[in-house]
Amino acid sequence: MHEGHRQRLREMYLQNGLHAMPPHMVLELLLGYAIQRKDTNPIAHRLIDTFGSLNAVFDAPVEELVKVEGIGEYAASLIKLIPQLHVKLIEENNHKVMSCTDKENFRKYVASSFAGEKNEIFLIFSLNNVGHVLKSSRISIGTKHSVTFDNRTILETAFRDGATNVILAHNHPSGVAAPSKDDVKFTVELIELFNSVNIHVLDHIIVSGTDIFSMADSPKFNLYFLI
Repeated sequence: MHEGHRQRLREMYLQNGLHAMPPHMVLELLLGYAIQRKDTNPIAHRLIDTFGSLNAVFDAPVEELVKVEGIGEYAASLIKLIPQLHVKLIEENNHKVMSCTDKENFRKYVASSFAGEKNEIFLIFSLNNVGHVLKSSRISIGTKHSVTFDNRTILETAFRDGATNVILAHNHPSGVAAPSKDDVKFTVELIELFNSVNIHVLDHIIVSGTDIFSMADSPKFNLYFLI
């Protein structure tokens, strides 16, 4: 009985795509690949009821997902895979042609790198002399409120990528998209460090949800990037 229903869901998806399916059906379809011989419809409804929306389900940490009746570690891992796979595909498709000169699209691209993250992450974007992205690298993973990193690792990453310019980025998952005093301090230190090896820091972008803050565009901080 369940397999017949799953087959109808698959056919609905193949004929009309996900846009024609309500949120619980999207989850029901996905869970069918992780949960065998069990009706995934009530599990999908429980997920939506618990977290409030499809997006919130995909954003939820594994330890919260497994608290929902019917969700085990395998199903939770599959749910978490989806947004991270989306980010990976965006990075792979765009980073070679993405240019920081298109500020709006570039910042959306940076923000997508933090999708679904619940802890602070520090990234470096290595760019060539015309501003095209050579590579993006995750330098460090921190806690919900802070992230630390090693300056040597950042320099080695830029050298390895052949960067002549870099853009720094990190997220504030539990705060606002604005730099703290510590953020300003380490940004200035990194600008001076990179200048010493003839690599220019073009910006430090901070992301909190859909909010994006550019230090280079801020009248309060842009002087640092003219060194």
